[in-house]
Amino acid sequence: MEVFKYELFKMFSRKGPIIALISLIVFINGFTFFMIGNNKNISYEELKSYEGDVVNYRENIDKIFNNLEIAKESNNDKNQYLYNYLAGVYSLQGKSILIAISDFAKIEENPFKDIEGRYRGGNTFDFRAYEVESLKEKLEMTKKKGQEQTYEYKNENKAYNMYNKVLDRKVYFVEGWNLVNNQSQLFEEAFIIVVIILLGVSPMFSAEYKQKIAPIILATKNGRKVWVISKFLVASIYSIFVVIVTKISSLIIAAIIYGLRNGNAPIQCLDDYSISPYKFSIIEFWLINLIICILGAIILSVLILLVSNKVKSSMITFIVLGSLAFVPIFIKEFFGIRASWGKAIVNLSINKFILPNNIFEYYYSANILGRPVIYPMFMIIYGVVLLIVLVFLLIRSIENKSCFIGRGKKYGTITQ
Repeated sequence: MEVFKYELFKMFSRKGPIIALISLIVFINGFTFFMIGNNKNISYEELKSYEGDVVNYRENIDKIFNNLEIAKESNNDKNQYLYNYLAGVYSLQGKSILIAISDFAKIEENPFKDIEGRYRGGNTFDFRAYEVESLKEKLEMTKKKGQEQTYEYKNENKAYNMYNKVLDRKVYFVEGWNLVNNQSQLFEEAFIIVVIILLGVSPMFSAEYKQKIAPIILATKNGRKVWVISKFLVASIYSIFVVIVTKISSLIIAAIIYGLRNGNAPIQCLDDYSISPYKFSIIEFWLINLIICILGAIILSVLILLVSNKVKSSMITFIVLGSLAFVPIFIKEFFGIRASWGKAIVNLSINKFILPNNIFEYYYSANILGRPVIYPMFMIIYGVVLLIVLVFLLIRSIENKSCFIGRGKKYGTITQ
């Protein structure tokens, strides 16, 4: 316990990472406020009367377009902005939900081209798209042919059943939550989390090796055990702290700019999740993403400890793990994914835990022994197994170091 307390105090008494965390949060959120906060042209009171189930869609959309025409004729810029915004929201939510099915490790042979603006108009997406009725008919035909045991049938049937629970379209104005879940905002959060964890955890082993304290600690079995457990616990606590502070700061800035109303609305009301098959409220969605991000942060911290113990250099550790976290993102964003192996690597990389939101955008699944497993569930299982393996490798790495010390190969004649 004393070693743990000492390691915890040492971690949080280092000013550099904490100052860097505060500086990055203030800079990025300050920039967001400057860019958006001063350009907010619509108040919630102007939108409130249009909220609810899309049952009066035709009546409301006609009213919106009539008011838009009046605003254009009178050159009322504010009302033009308001009714253009309302027309966009209603046009999206007024359409029946699109069933989107993708494999997390395979490139689709016939990707969906969104010509009609069903999702994000004008773009091509790596998934198969179906109308609800057309997929239902396909499943019935497959069943008549006696092909119910095929993976394709099981997968599409699972997707159909999930989408069948979220068919009711609703309109809620959730601009604050849209900002929290905006892709650029999430990338900035991921950047902060990865950089600050690297800054804080990278020196945890290298400092002891540099000060020649490590051989003394490694010389006894009890010393090794307490040392590695304390390092792991402190690194995990620090990583959780970084994630929570970063995520809460984004909530605060969104609340200041727009407010965080309608957190109980379905996630399909969010701009990027209009065709999501998941029956979550927005708050539930945020909490699930927070848990996955915390799992990813702990995995990253253990990876850092493992590499740091091997190379004994915080700088090399920072470069190696920073590349591991960000290279897949840059490959995807700037070069695209053109092969299934590339898609699998990107979707199994550490950044998918730190930046998990887009795995809920539509139906992603993995083929596990002929059974479809939804990608978020697969990621959680994969993450827990990966964490256990990494902790085991860390313990083995420490034990191997002690063997070298016991034989006097590196630090003279110190023995157990």
